[in-house]
Amino acid sequence: MSEKKEYNRIFYIVFGNTKSTFWWQFILDREINHCYAITTVDDNSSIVLQQTLGGIEITAFKTNISDLALSIIKHNKKVIRMIATQDINTKLRLRLFRNCVGLCKDLIGLNKPFMVTPKQLYRHLKTRGDY
Repeated sequence: MSEKKEYNRIFYIVFGNTKSTFWWQFILDREINHCYAITTVDDNSSIVLQQTLGGIEITAFKTNISDLALSIIKHNKKVIRMIATQDINTKLRLRLFRNCVGLCKDLIGLNKPFMVTPKQLYRHLKTRGDY
């Protein structure tokens, strides 16, 4: 029998504006049209995970997650702190879109298949996370 491990990973979901001009941008909110996630590697380093056209981009920083989140907030971005648990991460989820919202939903274990824009995700998480 396998032993169930405790899993509580903190993610900071960042919402903001990207300067990209793709054809689908017209359906997105001008203020919140992109999102990405930040999580810790250890006490003094963090990684940023974001969906790009080429796949998932992972960037490492030698900064703790709180300091990184504070520096992002200074650039007029909105940040919501979420905790993903093992329970959430083991559920089967319908994946309709592979965009920045889909990546963030997968990381925090959110099963909302028809939530596809960063603004929709922001409104949903604002009531559930640490804002």
